[in-house]
Amino acid sequence: MATNEQPETIEPPKPLAPQAPKKPRDTKRILWNVLTLLVLLLTLCACCYFVAIVANPNLPLNPFPPEEPVTILVLPTATWTPLSLGANLAAGSILAFAFAMLEVSDSLILAMREPYAPITKMIYLLLGRIEPNAPAVACALGVVGMVILAASLLVASRLLGRRMGQLFRA
Repeated sequence: MATNEQPETIEPPKPLAPQAPKKPRDTKRILWNVLTLLVLLLTLCACCYFVAIVANPNLPLNPFPPEEPVTILVLPTATWTPLSLGANLAAGSILAFAFAMLEVSDSLILAMREPYAPITKMIYLLLGRIEPNAPAVACALGVVGMVILAASLLVASRLLGRRMGQLFRA
């Protein structure tokens, strides 16, 4: 031993702190984490799928692709003549006159003066009077209105050259 050297002192080992026993891995927690990641991944895939379908509905992945448009067969029709248009306009104006004269909903409110009121307003005013023959006159005006309507339908059907039932068909 050299004179300068000090003797080695051996220290006793320090007692280790008691360590908690290792817990085994919690497999339930790992399983739930994996399942959560799987659900998130599937949700992301579903969102991408729907965006792709909306962007292009003709993709082969689309379970309900749009139908192909049906081609419409256009057949030649009869030549248009101004004479047929004139008959339609005349019949339409006759019917419009008859319907306006017998119209009920607006005439009771909008017709302010009696000379300009349609028949339905006069019927309404007559029914409100106290005179004994006022209801009879109102009923007579109703019959006159129905006769005017029937006559206008008859004239319109004669102008169009069709039977009465075919007048309102499309």
